Amino acid sequence: MAFGPYQVIDPTSPWHEKVVYLEVEEGLLRGVEPVSEQPRGYVIPGGVDLLAWTRWPDDPRAETLTALSARLQQAGYTEALVASPIGWSDPDVIATLLAEAQSAPISLHLLASFWAGDHIAPLESLRAAGAWGWTLPLLAPIPWKGLLEALSYLRYLGGPVFIVPFWEAIAEEDGVPQIPLLALSGWRGTPPMAETLAIRLLAESHRRAAGTLLIGPLTTRQGLKAAREENLTAFTALPYLLFSAERLLSYDPTWKVHPPLQEPADQKALWTAIRKGELLLIASYHERLPPEEKDHPWADAAPGIATLPEGPALFFSLVEQWGLSLTQAVVAWGIFPRQRLGLPLPELKVGTPIRHVLLEPLPSTHLQHAVAVRYTLRPLPATPSQNT
Repeated sequence: MAFGPYQVIDPTSPWHEKVVYLEVEEGLLRGVEPVSEQPRGYVIPGGVDLLAWTRWPDDPRAETLTALSARLQQAGYTEALVASPIGWSDPDVIATLLAEAQSAPISLHLLASFWAGDHIAPLESLRAAGAWGWTLPLLAPIPWKGLLEALSYLRYLGGPVFIVPFWEAIAEEDGVPQIPLLALSGWRGTPPMAETLAIRLLAESHRRAAGTLLIGPLTTRQGLKAAREENLTAFTALPYLLFSAERLLSYDPTWKVHPPLQEPADQKALWTAIRKGELLLIASYHERLPPEEKDHPWADAAPGIATLPEGPALFFSLVEQWGLSLTQAVVAWGIFPRQRLGLPLPELKVGTPIRHVLLEPLPSTHLQHAVAVRYTLRPLPATPSQNT
């Protein structure tokens, strides 16, 4: 099946900025033909995601791992690091999920929880079961007393350790930042120091234990500054790039997320950090909640936001507005994460599996959450559109 003409945007490829037709068969690249035609869109490396997935197998309402990977593929991802909001600290669960992941349409790497309630999880058994890396449950408090011991142990086992450097204020509204705009509206929220203090503490632990520690999603300019000063590798997530805390003025629980959306100045700082190559990756931070968990007043609604499949298309639609070139956005999306995490780079080489996707301009823009959507993303082996 032939696709084209498309311009390749991939600085690691000899085809970068060239216009080509691609011949794809059963997920493999069968041919590349350069042409001198006007491109209809772009071929870019597939994205690398990091997300907290479903409460499977405890929650029968949650989507399967296969369904999640198909959703990621349709959004433009070809690789994902997957964790659980409540943590996987049982080796049998990791082994079961890993077996299911073998049939997924994209590459999946499972992050096991290195902490189980009040003690270190069975780390060697989790590694033997197939854990690729390590994390904490999304909403769990950081176990400061045991963290140093856990990090020292993980350094020898290997694999990156991901930690969310944030906690909600106990006596304030969850999912709300403490900023003047919201204070004037009666909101009382969590101050930026909740992120900054955790980063400083994590940095001190990291200095003593070493290993590969990755923190995020960063949400504030203060957090970015602290991570930069501490020389920590950090990442951010789509909700904090696409939206700001002004959305909370609607009192719509759609925007209740952990950590909370921040003010526009923080959103701008995150985009600047991406442009400068300071952030490891851009996580989708997708959490598909049952509608009944969001259909409540703010205080009772569950935190979490769905960013798939539309989120990546929104990201690429905003890059020009925030001062990034398309090449800079592609590097942040699919190249830099692989280089830093030691994952293989996609190749446009005959006979290799397709790990690139199509980024196509829309004939006309439409609004999604009041953002003008200019692009669509889709996997290359998909059925071509009618005008291909």
